[in-house]
Amino acid sequence: DAHPRTDLVQTYLTQAQLAGSEPQTALDAARQLLASSIATYGSGHIAVDDARGLLLTALLLTDQQDEAVRVHAQLGKERCTGTMLDAGAQLVKIACARAVRDAGALAEASKKLATYRDAMPWQKRIAERWRAELANP
Repeated sequence: DAHPRTDLVQTYLTQAQLAGSEPQTALDAARQLLASSIATYGSGHIAVDDARGLLLTALLLTDQQDEAVRVHAQLGKERCTGTMLDAGAQLVKIACARAVRDAGALAEASKKLATYRDAMPWQKRIAERWRAELANP
């Protein structure tokens, strides 16, 4: 269980579930991924923050705001405010903005996501959904 390749496969599985239409399944996968990442790397590793970011995304998609706020608080500040190098990390930044209901940061981060060559349609769809939710509460 505690192996980097297992963790990578679980990351891809979680992303596939997030792209699908069953957010609860994505949430279950994200919880398993976080547990696996902590077992594989230890709590301070960047892969654990990646897993927390996917869990945050899944929690927000299932409207579990209270737990999302707790997971957001556990993420490293850089994951929520820094310059991101890929679409996956940018979606975590968007999820951070959504967790704290920062419409301005979410809109800016969503606009940036659209410029990433690796941005997937499901990532853009989630970002747009959250931007619209915060724009029209």
